[in-house]
Amino acid sequence: MARRFQSKRELGAMSEINVTPLLDLAFALLIIFIITTPLLEQPVEVQLPSLVQSEEIVREAPQDPVQISINSEGTYFFGNEAVDTEALSQILSGYTNDRIFIVRGDREVRYGSVAEVLDILRNLGLTRVVVSYAEG
Repeated sequence: MARRFQSKRELGAMSEINVTPLLDLAFALLIIFIITTPLLEQPVEVQLPSLVQSEEIVREAPQDPVQISINSEGTYFFGNEAVDTEALSQILSGYTNDRIFIVRGDREVRYGSVAEVLDILRNLGLTRVVVSYAEG
């Protein structure tokens, strides 16, 4: 007769799941996600108003628009007259919000100069502003 040897422990299916490799994989994927996410971000796409839309707004104005220009050296002009920011602020304080204000900045001018004019207009409560730019 053949003798059967049985181990004290029977080989059977494991009823427990080993989660350690699963956690390692999850953490690796999380690290990859954290590293690559900032690289995938694109700036917000905006559709800037075209010059035609700006001209339509100006045409609808009941009175002639007020033009404020900034040349490439950063000099401010009210109409054709060169002014500084204090004089510009005093001149604009005499206007009401029923007028449209066109701010024209040279291509080479610093953004801060245009922002300063927009800030003056906003502080005076003049909100009907068109920022004009050259096409091309």
